[in-house]
Amino acid sequence: MERAFASLCDFHITTTLKQHWTQDKFSYLARPRPDHGLMLLLSGSIDFVTPETVLHAHAGDVVFLPKGCRYEAVFLLPLGPIDNYLINFDSATLPVSTAAPALLRQNAAPECAQLFRQIVRDHRAQSLSALQQQGLLLLLLDAVFRAPAAPHTAVLD
Repeated sequence: MERAFASLCDFHITTTLKQHWTQDKFSYLARPRPDHGLMLLLSGSIDFVTPETVLHAHAGDVVFLPKGCRYEAVFLLPLGPIDNYLINFDSATLPVSTAAPALLRQNAAPECAQLFRQIVRDHRAQSLSALQQQGLLLLLLDAVFRAPAAPHTAVLD
């Protein structure tokens, strides 16, 4: 029965990461991105370079990385101590109107950072049911789109 209700939202978190970069770039040019992704940059900046465009993302920004897109992420930040949050998810019915990374929010509110941290922590601990995963992901999306922007320094780890 839970699966029947879970299919209503059609979101499935595949992996979550608190990223720690040890290289200055990462490429999805040769092979397309396997899942959708939501990334919160905590510090530094990243250029998402596609053959057609460049998206400049900075600390506090939330970026959508669509499934199937091809890009190279160029990290404009010191390597090692800087972490970003990434939530990869799949959805068969998500209408995607972009084939390139897209900026969803600048200067995300502290609520967004708290939800990113909670989803990453709980998913890695395998303590979430499918409905809880979907619920938290929907709360995160609501916070990204509806919460007022916070000062640039509000999203700190």
